[in-house]
Formats: sequence, structure tokens, C-alpha cells
Amino acid sequence: MLSEKWRILRRSGVSVMRKLLLSAVLFVMAFGCGSENPPSLESFIINGSVDTSAANDAVAFLYLDAGYACGGTLIAPNVLMTAGHCVTYSNTTTPVPVDQFSVFFCRDLNNCDMATRSREVIQSWVHPSYNATNIRYDIALLRLSGPAPGDVTPIPILPAAQVLTNADIGAAITFVGYGLTNGSDENSNSMVRRIYTGSIEGLCHSSNPCTISQWSGTYAAPWTIWTDQNNGGTCQGDSGGPGLVTRNNVKYVAGITSYGYSECTGPGVYTEVSNYESQINTFINGAPAEICTDSIDNDGDGAVDCADSTCTGVGTCPSSPCEDYYYLFCNETVNSTTKNGIAGFTEYACMAQGTETGPEIAFQLAMPPGTVVQITMTPLDQDLDIFLLSGDRYSCASSSCLQYSANDALAAETMSVTVGETPTYLVVESYRYPGRFSLTTTCVFPPENCTNSIDDDGDDDTDCDDTDCASLQVCQAPTQEYWCDDDIDNDQDGLTDCADSDCASNAACAGQVELACADQLDNDGDGWADCFDPDCANSVACKKKEASDSGCSTSARPRSGGGWMLLLAFIPVIIRRRRRK
Repeated sequence: MLSEKWRILRRSGVSVMRKLLLSAVLFVMAFGCGSENPPSLESFIINGSVDTSAANDAVAFLYLDAGYACGGTLIAPNVLMTAGHCVTYSNTTTPVPVDQFSVFFCRDLNNCDMATRSREVIQSWVHPSYNATNIRYDIALLRLSGPAPGDVTPIPILPAAQVLTNADIGAAITFVGYGLTNGSDENSNSMVRRIYTGSIEGLCHSSNPCTISQWSGTYAAPWTIWTDQNNGGTCQGDSGGPGLVTRNNVKYVAGITSYGYSECTGPGVYTEVSNYESQINTFINGAPAEICTDSIDNDGDGAVDCADSTCTGVGTCPSSPCEDYYYLFCNETVNSTTKNGIAGFTEYACMAQGTETGPEIAFQLAMPPGTVVQITMTPLDQDLDIFLLSGDRYSCASSSCLQYSANDALAAETMSVTVGETPTYLVVESYRYPGRFSLTTTCVFPPENCTNSIDDDGDDDTDCDDTDCASLQVCQAPTQEYWCDDDIDNDQDGLTDCADSDCASNAACAGQVELACADQLDNDGDGWADCFDPDCANSVACKKKEASDSGCSTSARPRSGGGWMLLLAFIPVIIRRRRRK
């Protein structure tokens, strides 16, 4: 069953169509066009096929919280290009607040991992001359909250130097989108990305509208491309998506789906991208500056505060990830991100070539020396690598690199490490942009060392507490009190230190005797006072006391016993009398 959000998306085609058909009427009024089938904004792929090409994963699904949907194309790691009417309120040039957008990089919206495949928007730009009434300059740019997933490659715009000309009329142009698959059925939303290849029918290289002669005086907006859509093309919901052309085996975005006839039976019109190359490059290169203390990714590169390379060593930001490390234990899985790491290292001594420009996060290996640990790090949305460094938290540096694993894209990174006596750090490094990862350790422990105060074999028992050490002499209980001043009963005979006869001749106990045997004090501090101390065994006071205790105890027993007998005999009498009342 689809989530509530996706059910809303399925209904969005209705809202979009109604909203944009109204815009279409205004468009016709503005041009004074007598066409029977007025063009409408928003354009789904008609007669197309399901698109499973990884090369087109840069084509994204743009969702507005109001329930509308468009397409867009990733043209830089964190910049999406779309149509101006996709990011403004209906029939106005007022931009929709950026927090109302979500961008999804998924071929199938029914099976989309939103945690890794979605991005928010932090900045927008609409062409300053965009006109909602006559649909001119219909182009917009969105800066994402972070780079797109690592397996998505941006598609460049067609540069002005390679602008389309009349020689390109009749050439192939490919459209990709998520729109309606049937122009007369507003419920035919495609939740799966689709593709259709048509041909360029005309170009409007003018600051004034151009007549589409094949369609009874219908006009194309300035600086646009149009197609006839006789056999298929774009429809409602495809707005903002790309028209792709190929030059010298390189794919470019040449057009942005802008508007077309209602029910998608007439020509489709597309904003020609080359005309806006300068404004596009200015936006891409004009990201806001990163503020290093506000917990926000201001420039949209995915790195927050100290994780941004511009903040390394600034203020309280460390210069090395080892200064703020985490512990990594045996046989555990850690799910984390480099987004809040430190951009301290770029080149590693153990890697012959290449640089790592993103932030990194460090883990100290918390395993006993001699442990062999297998480490696996799986990137979830960006290209991440791993490096092993030695040294303490302050001397740890990229120059102390011991080994590394650096595969391409989202491939898992692995390494096997034998833990030594020197502190060792595993650094999870962002090749370019920060991302999420899963880190797993599997350990083979060494035998228990019974004298190093370490649980070497990882069974939670240390040294002599480990059954592996039971037979060793060092772990056997002593047969006498070896240490006479440690407050421990070493031989476990109930007598501690100088109180044990084993310590009688020990220097620590010399001169410590019970000086007085009737003062009720433990004079020698051995835990025994007066006659209870063996030192008083021959004391006259203790001998007299022993004789006195012996005499009294013999004569007292009959009297004590008789007293109890009388008491016990008297109790039943009382009980019986109470019963007769």
C-alpha cells in the first residue's frame, strides 16, 4: 500500500491540470491566438517507455507540498534546473518558499528509499524576466540541501557555443519525466520514470514570439524549441523536465519542458537552455558562504559547520578528525555520517595519487593488541573511502597512514587489521561530499594474557578471572600470607596481614603485639582485642577470666533451665483461664 504522501502525489495531476489550464487561457488571451485547442502549462510522457537508464538518473521528481509535481534535471552536484512556473505561485512571479519543495532521485516512485534518495531545497532562482501570463523565460534553478546521491551524475547544459541552429531541425530530442501517459486521462500518472524520443520541429531564436505555422497561428515563446508530438511527447506533470540532445557522444540538456496543448495533442514548447548559460553558471558558482557555528549547511555542499573545508581550524573547529574521535569495538555495526565530521585531511601518504576533499570522521580501534579485525564500510549515498592511521589523538595525521581502501562510487570498502600496542584510528573519508555509511567489525581474538589486566580474548573475563588462566601458577591461591601489609587475606585462611601467624617474623609486623590484655582495645591493630588476641594467650588476666567463666557456666545451667520450665508451665494456665471467660 502506498503511503499517504504518495497517494497525494497520485492526485497531484488533477490539481496541476486545473491550475495550469487556467494559466493556458491567460496565455491565449495575451497572444490573441484563435486556436481551438489552447496550450496549457505543465507537460507526462505520451507513448514513451519505462526509463531504466542510469545515465538519466539526474532527472528528478520535484514535489511541492501544495500537491503539485514537476520534473527537473541535476546540472551540478547540488543544483536542479526546472521550469519557472514550477516554483512560483499560480499565475504569478512570486516564488514558492524553498521549504515547500522535496526532490526525489528515483526511477520508480513506488520503490524509493527516501532516506537516501531525497533532498530538500535551500535556495531558488527564477529568471527575473519570467512572465507567468505569456510564459516567457520559463526557467528556474534550485540549490539542494546537499549533493545528489553518489550514483547520480549531473547532465550538463548545452553551452552557448553549441547552440541549436536550423541545421538541427529534424534532429532527435529525448524527453524524460513522470507525467501523464494519456493526455485525456488525468488519472494516468506515471509513478515510474519514462522516456520518449521525438524530433525538433522548430526554434524561436527571437525576443518576440514565433508563429508555429503548422498549428494555425499558435505561437512559441521567445528562445524556445518546439516539437509536433504527433506520435508522442510530454504532457501534464513533465514540466521542468529535460529535452536531451547529443553532441559528439556527449549528452546535454537543450530544453526545459514548458507548455503545450491541452490533452497533449498539439505542439510541445521547451525553454532553450543555451540562452541562459551565463545566469546558470553564476548561480552554480554563487553558493552562500558557510557559517561555521550555526549548525546549518549554508552552502548546500552537505557539510555542516566544522565539516566544511572553509571552516577547518577556524574558531573552535579542530584541524584533525582524531581530536574528536569515537570508539570502534569488536563485532558491532555503526551507522553514521561524515556530514558532521572534520575536513582536515586531503592527501594520504599511503595513497600514491588522488585527493579526498570532503569531511572525515575518526574511530579509535578499541580492541586488545593482537586482535585481527575485519572492517567493512558500506557507503549509502556518497562515495566514501577508509584509511588506517597510527598515533595518538594529536599526532594522528594523514602522513601516518598505514593502509587504505578506495573503491569507486558506492562500492563497499574493506580491510583487515591486526591491532598493535600503538593507538590506531580508522578514518571514514568523503571523496567529495559527505554521506551516510554502515560500518561493521568482525574480530578474531588472541589467547588470554593472564597478567596484563586486559580482556584479550573478548569473553568479558580478565586475567585470572578467565577460566583459560585457571591452571597457571600465577592464578593459584597462595598457601601462606605472602604480603603482610596489603590489607588482603592472601591465603584466604580468615586472618589478614599481621593477624596471620605466617607474618610473625615479617618486618612489617615487628613489634606489633597486644600490650594490654584487659583494656578493651586492639593495641596492635590486628583485628583482635585483649584475650581474643593470640598475643594474650599466656596473660594472667586471660587465664583468670577463663577459670571464672568456666565455674559460672557450670552452676548457672540448672537455674536457667528451671526458670524456663516454670515460665513455659505458667503460660498454658493463663491461656486456659482466658478460654473460660
